Formats: sequence, C-alpha cells, structure tokens
Amino acid sequence: MLPDFPQSKREIRKRLVQLTERLEREKAPLLAEIKGFIQHEGKVHSYDRIKADPVTEGFEEIAIPVTIELSEMPDLVGEKLFAKIDALADQVARKRMEMFYQKFTEVTREVGNALDAQGAPLTPEMIFEMLERVDMEFGPDNQPTFRFNTTPELAKVFEGFQDDAAFRAKYEELLNRKRDAWRNRESNRKLVD
Repeated sequence: MLPDFPQSKREIRKRLVQLTERLEREKAPLLAEIKGFIQHEGKVHSYDRIKADPVTEGFEEIAIPVTIELSEMPDLVGEKLFAKIDALADQVARKRMEMFYQKFTEVTREVGNALDAQGAPLTPEMIFEMLERVDMEFGPDNQPTFRFNTTPELAKVFEGFQDDAAFRAKYEELLNRKRDAWRNRESNRKLVD
C-alpha cells in the first residue's frame, strides 16, 4: 500500500484553489470589484433593491468539467499544471460574467433603468438619459463611484464626447444635481443603533 499524505494533499488543494480564484479575478476584474460573502447555510438568499421589491431566490450552480487524462498525470507539474488551472479559471470567469450580464440585464429592465438604443449609435443624449435613471453615490473626493463597463469601441466614442465643451458642461451639471441628491439621501438616512 502506498503512503497517504492527507495534510500535504489539503495544502496543495488549498493553494490550487487560491491560484484558480486569483486567476479568475484577473480575468473578470469587474466581478472582482463586487463585494461578496460566503453563506454557509440555506438554499435561498434575499436582498433589497432600490425602487423595486425585495428578492428571494435560490443559488445558481457553476459547473465546469475538469478532465485529466491518466497519461497527463506524470507531467502535470509546473507550466503544464499552471496552463490547466489558467484554462479552468478562464472558463469559470466566462461563465460567471455570462451569469452577471444576464442578471444585470434582467434587473435593470425590471426596475426601469434599461435603455434600448435599438442598434442606433451612441449619442450624448443616450448617455445623459442613462445617467438620469440611476441613483449615484460619491466618494470622499466628491467624485462619483460608478464606472462605465463597455466595449473598447464605445469607450472611444465616449472619450470623443468628452472633448466637447458643451458635453462636459452638461455632464458636470448632471453630476452636481446627482451629488446634491446623494447628499440629501445621506443626510436623511436612518441610522441603526
């Protein structure tokens, strides 16, 4: 009988899981910014939403098949192991991003924050219409804490708008109104003992 090394196996497993999670965060940086928590019990979770009813729902499983051929085993170390883990992290990141965008689309439509351009090119008016629909929060530097998540092509279009003085003036005016509304919400917020 071959010897078993349970502590070593647990430590190797722990490190491989940590590496996979780190690589996944690198491949899906948007998801890495979203605060998460571990729920140890229960089959459902619930959360409150602004301008919509609270939600109680079950969990969605992410299952990625992992196959290791017997012939791979003797050489599955170093770069080969890293490549295998990198591919796994890529699959998990892609699946989680698909789930994120699906849920994001669903909830923005439900609360009325979705804007369908119906294939039309992005315009400054569309940007202002989108920004008017959402509540904004601001950081200690008085700058908005939101960020645009878009394609590189749309990012270039948006950057082009920022070169226009009229666009910047209207954008600053919108931010000032949103900042005042945020301060008003914060100052009227009920604090819990």
